[in-house]
Amino acid sequence: KRQRFQFPADVINFGNLLNKNWGVSQRLVNNTPLIVPTAAQGGAVDSQGRSQYRMRVINNQLMSKSFEPTADLSDVYRVMFSFRYFFN
Repeated sequence: KRQRFQFPADVINFGNLLNKNWGVSQRLVNNTPLIVPTAAQGGAVDSQGRSQYRMRVINNQLMSKSFEPTADLSDVYRVMFSFRYFFN
C-alpha cells in the first residue's frame, strides 16, 4: 500500500502580501457630499435664481473624501498551512 504526505499552503488576499496598499477594501463615508440649504439657512437659490449647495460637515470639518479604507480581517493577507496524510 502506498502512503504519502501533502503540505499545501494557501494565501488569501495575495495582492496585499505583495503590496500593503493592494487588496484593501474601502467603505463609503457618505453618499451625499453636497446638501441643499433649507430656507432658514438662506434658501436653496441665490438672487439670480442659481441653485446653491453646501459641502457636508463631518466632525466639524468639511467632507474631503468619499471613501476611507476599512480595517477588517479581509483587508490583510493570510497564509494557511495544512498537512494531509494519505493511506490506502
